[in-house]
Amino acid sequence: METYSFLKDEDELRWFFDHVFIQPDIGETYLASISARSKALTEEEKKEFKLGRSEMLHTAILKRDLNENISFEKFLSFIYSFNIDKRGLLTKANKFYPEESLVLYFYINPSSAVDVSYEMIEKILLFQKELLHSYINGSKEGKDAGKYRLSKMSTYSKTLSAGNISKKNYIDLDIDCNTAFLKKNYSSIHYFILSTFEKGSFFISETAGGWHILLKKEVVKINLLSFLNTLSAKIKALPYSDGDKDFKEAIINKNNFIQVPGCICRNHLVNIINKEDF
Repeated sequence: METYSFLKDEDELRWFFDHVFIQPDIGETYLASISARSKALTEEEKKEFKLGRSEMLHTAILKRDLNENISFEKFLSFIYSFNIDKRGLLTKANKFYPEESLVLYFYINPSSAVDVSYEMIEKILLFQKELLHSYINGSKEGKDAGKYRLSKMSTYSKTLSAGNISKKNYIDLDIDCNTAFLKKNYSSIHYFILSTFEKGSFFISETAGGWHILLKKEVVKINLLSFLNTLSAKIKALPYSDGDKDFKEAIINKNNFIQVPGCICRNHLVNIINKEDF
């Protein structure tokens, strides 16, 4: 059996769990998902596999027990649950997803189960109202559409989890740049970040597309857009060879998800690279 296998370094995942992961309160959950990103593929491959820009393929929710925090063993099991049979996820062309397109995302800030339930109730009532009108009007097309929407409620609950944040523990700064270039200039860039944020207040996660800088929200007392503009200028000013830098942008990632450290995402082992700060 061929499987999509993401987790490759349990020690890296353990470090993430011990230092970055924040235990949720009762009524809070974490969402994770396998997604396909087409930007690593050629135009021919995009057509061959019929891939859009981004597709959320498989999602799961992590929650704590009533009287017990989430153990590393439970967290590890949760991440391993995404190692699934390739036949369970096929592209619109009925082909396996190319490994270089797949990412395992973890929503770094917890969701509010209460807020999700409120929105779920609103959606159910709206869909039922529309379905009732379709029956009254004798619209077969409307009845089928209404029943189809109601059949997708379990999917909606996970989608709503992504948008209903309970509290923001981290702010994610996304540096879209050649990873090898950033690694080569790690000392200089790291030193610059430390001129604004003290050791232990941020994590740098290295991915195939650059860095994610996770800032603990309580330490952010400045204008982050101004900081990112200065950081961008700093990176652009670094010496480079042709094609080496490939700097695109530095932004605040409002999507709330990061790639899971210790996992292979787009053929790159995601890892936290400033462990010496802790």
